[in-house]
Amino acid sequence: MNKVVISGHCNGIGKAIASKLLSRYKVCGYDLLRGQDITNKDTFASFLDECFDANIIVLNAHTTKQHEELLAVYNAFKDEDKHCIIIGSLVTKLLHRETKIPATYVQEKLQIEKVFQKIFNRSSRLKISIVRPHFVKTELSKDFRDDNSDDLLPKEVADVVSYIIKSNRLISSIDLI
Repeated sequence: MNKVVISGHCNGIGKAIASKLLSRYKVCGYDLLRGQDITNKDTFASFLDECFDANIIVLNAHTTKQHEELLAVYNAFKDEDKHCIIIGSLVTKLLHRETKIPATYVQEKLQIEKVFQKIFNRSSRLKISIVRPHFVKTELSKDFRDDNSDDLLPKEVADVVSYIIKSNRLISSIDLI
């Protein structure tokens, strides 16, 4: 059976992705809610070890080091036939709007974009895709705006991730509005 490793799989988008893929993949997740802080050097090393026999790696967990995690995954697996999918955000394109998004969140998502652009055009067997959802109804984002009635559902992001995997093509990026 194929294997997917997901960071941040216990709630929100990550939980929806894990649920969507569970019937076709062995799902291995790392989540702070389970005491697995992937910003910790040893835990991240364990996360990378888990990825060695995985086909798909989903970097979903919002951390202040997600861009470093992406770079580490790229460096570890650039010569492997794997697919890394990053959950980014359209928030970087919405800076002009009135929101309550923490500056650290915006800065990290900007860093992810920079690293993604830097490594995407390099020759590599590792496929890299980024999914940039607009606001999604999750615990993390519930206080970002006063009216979240038109926010995406985590399941909708999971459907896009599943589509990218099933297509077996290199889809560089998908923006969800």
